[in-house]
Amino acid sequence: MDTSEFYYYGDKEINEISSSSNSTRLAIPQSVYEDDRVAPLIRGTEVQFFRDEEFFDHVIIGPLAYDSERFDPLVKFNETFNLGDRVTITQISNQVAEFTTDQRVHLLSDPELLDSGERHIYLVTSEQLNRLIDRGWQPSSWLDISRMENVEKKDELTPVDAPVEVDPIDNSGERMSVSEVRVEILGSTQGGGIPHLDCSCAQCDKEWSELRRGRMINSMLMEHNGDPETLLFEATPDIRYQIKTIPDHIFISHDLAGHLSGLLAFSVESINASGIEVHCHPEVADLLAGSGVFQRLIQEENIILEPLTMDESLTISSIDITVSQVPYTWGETDPLTYTISGPDRNLFYAPHLMEWSEDLVSDIADADIAIIDGLLWTDREVNAENVPHVPIPDVLDRLSERNIDTDIRFTNLNHSNKALRDERKLQTIKENGGGIVEYGGNYYL
Repeated sequence: MDTSEFYYYGDKEINEISSSSNSTRLAIPQSVYEDDRVAPLIRGTEVQFFRDEEFFDHVIIGPLAYDSERFDPLVKFNETFNLGDRVTITQISNQVAEFTTDQRVHLLSDPELLDSGERHIYLVTSEQLNRLIDRGWQPSSWLDISRMENVEKKDELTPVDAPVEVDPIDNSGERMSVSEVRVEILGSTQGGGIPHLDCSCAQCDKEWSELRRGRMINSMLMEHNGDPETLLFEATPDIRYQIKTIPDHIFISHDLAGHLSGLLAFSVESINASGIEVHCHPEVADLLAGSGVFQRLIQEENIILEPLTMDESLTISSIDITVSQVPYTWGETDPLTYTISGPDRNLFYAPHLMEWSEDLVSDIADADIAIIDGLLWTDREVNAENVPHVPIPDVLDRLSERNIDTDIRFTNLNHSNKALRDERKLQTIKENGGGIVEYGGNYYL
């Protein structure tokens, strides 16, 4: 093979979602469908697994029409799939010796093939990736190498289209720079979640019928490379399915149940956590301290309340966070917004917005990434007088008037929001430089 360049889309575990005696599952990262350069796979396309015996026995996911002289002959697996959020993999362990269940695989794509219109994703083991690096393959741009488990050659990777950073201690060689701050999306819906209780709308029925985990409630996790402390934003009722370990800090943006009730997972009768710092509005701190069910968490020192001062800036694990607030007609307090700054980029997080102001627009304009409220597609979905959130199209219009080039991502989506299931509406968001955050998605600061 002549090319030495690849796009990298992360590593995932086979069997990560569920398993049975004869099948495994693999969750495909959202980045595979939303790559700004070119989407390697298109959601909803019927695809098939291929095996290339000439090229390290790599397994490839591609459309049924997939055919390239570079990979001739291709050995096809029998099953075809309608590509959605998850891909069911059957018989791989029997047909490709290097694949086993409960194993992490790396997802790559080849720019040369993508430029020729051959949409595909390679599934490669760590050993196979090491062999690719030996053959001179390099990533096309920056990637997070800290999560590339069992890849012995990862420190030899240098991005093809980015300047090389030289180690100041040892300038005899070159190394790849790693983004220091990682933000992982844990959920994207408003406090009722999807599927929603007592609802048979098209979106909720879809989630129930496919027996999926559903779209969990808005939350995200943040960590600094090399620092063991983790920061969780929002303690949702879905918390047991969103995180596996106890966070060191929790930031709560609002006093509604979808942001607070997950704190109960850290109680004495659960895991009896110790000293989790909970950062919140002073009035939210008073609410927690005065509520019997949360009082015990404080008395047992499962959590330690850390009230925030508006427009305060604090630094945790080398992550700078600036706190502000916006008006809101629900709840006892106005929601908080956070501007989160890493060494290279900054992120503005505002999951609840009802009233827009010049200050808010400026905060979004100043950010590289903005994760903001996208509750509704149209105010006809709910009683707009009682739930006066600004619909997504109106938000896009407001931002386009200012010619803002921030990467806009919507969260806090209601189960009625048609952007969850209407490809045309998703395309409208993308054409305006935006997207919807997805579970497992990562952003690097």
